Amino acid sequence: MHREILSLAWLGTRLLFLHVRGGQTVASWECEGSIGEYERGELKFGPILREAVKNTGYRGKNLVMLLDHARMTLQLLSTPPAKGRDLELYVERQLGQLKVHDEDVAWSWLPTQPIKSSKGLVLCLCPQESVQRLYEDCQREELHLLMILPPAAALAAEFNSLPVEETDITLLAVDTGEGNTLLIGRRGEPIFMARALRCSWQENPDRVASQINRSTVFLRQQFGTDISRIWLTGAAAREIAGLIQEEAGMPVDSSPAYPQTFWAEKAASISPESEANLVHRDLRLGPRRRQMKVLATCGIAFLALFSLASFGWVELRIRSAKELVAGKREGETRATESKADLEARLQEIDAKEKVAEFVGSGLLPPIPGWLTVHLARTMPPQLLLTGIQVRRRDAYSGQTEKVEEPDWWVRIEGYAPEKAVAEEGPEPVKAAFEQFSKELAEGPFRLQIAEKTNRFVPRASPIAWSVIGGAPSTSSPNRFFIEGTIRQNKAE
Repeated sequence: MHREILSLAWLGTRLLFLHVRGGQTVASWECEGSIGEYERGELKFGPILREAVKNTGYRGKNLVMLLDHARMTLQLLSTPPAKGRDLELYVERQLGQLKVHDEDVAWSWLPTQPIKSSKGLVLCLCPQESVQRLYEDCQREELHLLMILPPAAALAAEFNSLPVEETDITLLAVDTGEGNTLLIGRRGEPIFMARALRCSWQENPDRVASQINRSTVFLRQQFGTDISRIWLTGAAAREIAGLIQEEAGMPVDSSPAYPQTFWAEKAASISPESEANLVHRDLRLGPRRRQMKVLATCGIAFLALFSLASFGWVELRIRSAKELVAGKREGETRATESKADLEARLQEIDAKEKVAEFVGSGLLPPIPGWLTVHLARTMPPQLLLTGIQVRRRDAYSGQTEKVEEPDWWVRIEGYAPEKAVAEEGPEPVKAAFEQFSKELAEGPFRLQIAEKTNRFVPRASPIAWSVIGGAPSTSSPNRFFIEGTIRQNKAE
């Protein structure tokens, strides 16, 4: 039972709200309106909720509801001996075959007596759109709809309160306002079956009597047993008892209608984890999951800040230790060696540390890879690339040339196919070569093309390659090469 809850019983055209605290009713409020009016848009549920909260003094967030929906149906189903998630999956597969509704349905179930040699249950089916709409209306009023129950869920345990023998199998018919709910059961045991009739014995007693007879026949077919007596509860139950007894041919008892508070109190006393709850588990746990998500986000943020702080502290300690070691090493070196030897040794150590850092990082220089991608994007279709050489020049690369600052030496080789020159003519090929050279010189790598590249005089050829400019190699007048350097700090 909930410690404090707002419970709603919505049967026929009446809505009764109870503010229940510790199992005791603190306040109540009721109004008029049917579920049909609500679905047609003639009744607004939000203002009703606000008035109920105001008039009952409820300050909590959770709401439970017992609802008699005009399109709610009860269906007996035989199932394998499965439990938990396996049983849910089986029911979901069976729903597509039953085809009770053409629309999506919310469903729950009530356990029943075994059907012959199989496990049995009564499926409670209600339009999913209605359940979702009620849930969202409650959300807008800052209430969390924990549970929607069919009337059969509240009546399943009422056989224990009837003055009948424990061995008697009783058909309990209860007037729920705009219809009747039929249950067949025995004291202290699960029910045999349940049905929701969309007719009232006050308006159509013959049809109700006929449906009761059909239920007795169905019970005999499915369970191999017979009803001992019939119990009618509701308005005009005493008047209809004679007709039912004449039709059924068995004892019929009657009692006054349950008060509206009976339904709301029953709803407040049933756990939201009940199998009869039409609100899906994902909706029930929505607020809790949102709270867990907020807590998880805060926890992750805290761990991230703690990790950053720890990393900073460790980094400071390492830096302090390195500075201490470097200071001691420098002092020992100055004490044992001259100033010149010390400077040479420090330079050597610095060079080795840079090499070790470069090797230990396990990363290839980025310039060659980037340049290759750039060439693939800018190479004109009139030219073909045959070779690329990229070499780093600095104090650690082992080259003999002395450079003022580290750079990359680049040589690009290629040729213009005779077919391209013959088809397009020399001028387009020349323009393509010039554009390619411009992309290299003005592009993101700022290639400084060497003077010797442009000083070569191309040899004459039948294809007029000489008009292109560039620097042909000695093997063919159609081939070219471009040499230059890239300053690493100028490459964009």
